[in-house]
Amino acid sequence: MKYEVTFKTSNGAGFSNEEAATYGVEIERLIQEKGGQITPPEIVESASVKDSPLHDYFEWEDADAAIRWRIFQARNLMNHLKIEVRKNGDVSEHKAFYSVITGEREGNVVKAYVTIGRVINEEDIRVQVIEQALREMIGWKQRYKDYQELAEIFKAVRIVQKKLKFKEK
Repeated sequence: MKYEVTFKTSNGAGFSNEEAATYGVEIERLIQEKGGQITPPEIVESASVKDSPLHDYFEWEDADAAIRWRIFQARNLMNHLKIEVRKNGDVSEHKAFYSVITGEREGNVVKAYVTIGRVINEEDIRVQVIEQALREMIGWKQRYKDYQELAEIFKAVRIVQKKLKFKEK
């Protein structure tokens, strides 16, 4: 079966559809060159060549890259900490911290991590977390829409969307 592919960005990618097309074609070329698969270290190695189409995507100034890496590590830390709650003999695990919009500074949205206590007790923060969960479910649904075996899950997502009057963007 013959088909045509166009590479595009997903939300929050930090690069344009035009760049996505360039990057996607180059990564497909590298995958073919490497026998049908590629690893992230191989992509970085290939991108290290200045005339690589992938070169400008990466930060090559070591000091800046180190700061970005540490920020990534901080996010990774916050996103992977859980708490175990014991109440009336029951034990449950929950995400410990949530990234939410906490304000605005100089016209820019300020995002920060808050505790699950704030998520539970502050309605505006709780709504943000629920809306983010729905966006993630919709994204998951979009990624796996071709798998009929998951149809019941898709149906459940639509029911929750309708119940909460949540529109896909």
